[in-house]
Amino acid sequence: MLNTRVRGDVGEQCAEKYLVQKGFKIIGRKYQTYVGEVDLIAVDERGDLVFVEVRSKWVDRRFEAEKDDFITPEESVSFPKIRKVEKTAEHFLKNMESIWSKEVKAGEIDDFPDWRIDLVSIVFIRSERKALIKHYEYIY
Repeated sequence: MLNTRVRGDVGEQCAEKYLVQKGFKIIGRKYQTYVGEVDLIAVDERGDLVFVEVRSKWVDRRFEAEKDDFITPEESVSFPKIRKVEKTAEHFLKNMESIWSKEVKAGEIDDFPDWRIDLVSIVFIRSERKALIKHYEYIY
């Protein structure tokens, strides 16, 4: 049985592979600050900056994930967690401003890329060796 940290790493690797297949470019992993952590930082196919929260859950058989009392990975994301991701994203943007300001001419400072927070939810089904993946854009 895998420990929680290893499961989280596997979930993040799976989410990364999924997003890359959708045309995202991953520019950061496990960005940590005193406020919190962002699992993945990416640029989508439109050029928007995306901060990605990855949530995964492991079940032995598919029917376990179909029960009425099954709590999905997306249901496990609380508002305080989303707020921490937002604060961490703001920290990232503030730190990156010094880099961008060197590349951006005066008057174009509002041309920073748009950004959002997405969620990738994964249910791993051990018996089938499959992952059910859902991607939610703009969760905040």
